[in-house]
Amino acid sequence: MHAYLDCIPCMFRQALEMARLSGLQESGQRAILCQVAELLPSLPLESSPPELTRRLFHLVIESIGNPDPYLHIRRESNQDAERLYPELKQRVTDSATPLLDAV
Repeated sequence: MHAYLDCIPCMFRQALEMARLSGLQESGQRAILCQVAELLPSLPLESSPPELTRRLFHLVIESIGNPDPYLHIRRESNQDAERLYPELKQRVTDSATPLLDAV
């Protein structure tokens, strides 16, 4: 698996999203995007998208000083899943096709 040119705009989008989630002002967001632009030419497209994204995330996280810009979103998503779990578990338990319904 290797990255494609289509991955590049997505990398910018992810970097901008992390900068915004971290509360950076527009000037800080722009600075992050400029750093990503400087990094991109050194990223080999022969690498997998996860490998490229890992390098991108390290750069952005170091620059913004926030080790987990998605923490708040992840916590909210986990709380939503925990609220839904009892109902979904019961639905699977009561199902004639529990594996299919679970999937």
